[in-house]
Amino acid sequence: MLHANGGSEMLRLVSNYQTLLVIEDDVDDYRLIESAFRKYGVENDIVHKSSGADAMDYLFGGGTHKKPGFIFLDLNLGDMSGIDILIKIKESDTLRDVPVVIFTTSHNPDDVKACYWAGANAYVRKGDNLDDFHAAIKALTGFWFEVALVNGSAEAKP
Repeated sequence: MLHANGGSEMLRLVSNYQTLLVIEDDVDDYRLIESAFRKYGVENDIVHKSSGADAMDYLFGGGTHKKPGFIFLDLNLGDMSGIDILIKIKESDTLRDVPVVIFTTSHNPDDVKACYWAGANAYVRKGDNLDDFHAAIKALTGFWFEVALVNGSAEAKP
């Protein structure tokens, strides 16, 4: 289970998989994402991958990388489609239970449909301005860190 540890304490993933992976090719957007997570109490390690190729290497390269607790994925990466990355993640026996939140500027109904078909756990628009952007991150942290039970956490085992 992901939860807040009380009033003003920082949020922490309650599992062995505490790293958040953000796959975002726009460095400015990544900085805003990281800043907003910190603002809303997320103290977990955040790994940033700025291309699809780097993300695929991190996830499937066979190194000593941790399995992320969450993946925040932009759809419109410069070198490959975020949907293709999502499909690979959800086909993986090791990664399929990791929640993947699509965080993108696209509001194309075909993108939304394709992402949910491919196994996205949520599809969230970044918003048109900084206030919308922060509201989206605040809502994500509220849900995923205070409400949702995720497969693989100690409290969620049958």
